[in-house]
Amino acid sequence: MGIAALLLAAAATAGEIPTPELEVWVSRYVAGASATLRENAGCLRDDQERWVKAREACGDDECRRNAAIDRLAELHALQPGINLKRDLRLPARPALVWAISPAADPELRPSATSRARRVEGRLVYPGDGGYFIEAGPGERYFVIGELGLDGVDAMILPTIIKVNSDARMSATGRVVDARPPLFDRRYCIFLHRLP
Repeated sequence: MGIAALLLAAAATAGEIPTPELEVWVSRYVAGASATLRENAGCLRDDQERWVKAREACGDDECRRNAAIDRLAELHALQPGINLKRDLRLPARPALVWAISPAADPELRPSATSRARRVEGRLVYPGDGGYFIEAGPGERYFVIGELGLDGVDAMILPTIIKVNSDARMSATGRVVDARPPLFDRRYCIFLHRLP
């Protein structure tokens, strides 16, 4: 048996790990993602509360196991190297690559009505004032403007664009119907890389 075959045989699939151990790893991954997100960690905290409620609604161990596996796959991209469980093979799921906190500046917060929305496309920076999700020809959603960039967002978003230039992405948050439609900065915005 070759080395590659031995390594493949030794690698655990998430389905082979007991649910309580998976849940310990979810806690570690949440802590790792929170450290990566820095000042945006509050968004993840709120999202984790939503996830815990959904997991607690599970009626059996298989449902809880699947919830834990999905959460690990979602948070895997935000892990610092020391926190990665490298031998764990996770299923292809949307990977959270960033979260953007609500704007602190009231001038950046629209007073219009918004609705929950997930938009898929390419995350682009066309050089005209901010970052957009390009959902199709002539269909762009304004995610965050240059004026709203500060702290770690100002450093990370250009890297996310570069690393994911060919990737299909999604932005999830609340969208104000405007021209172009824009994500409501009164709420968190989550950016995922799609499988």
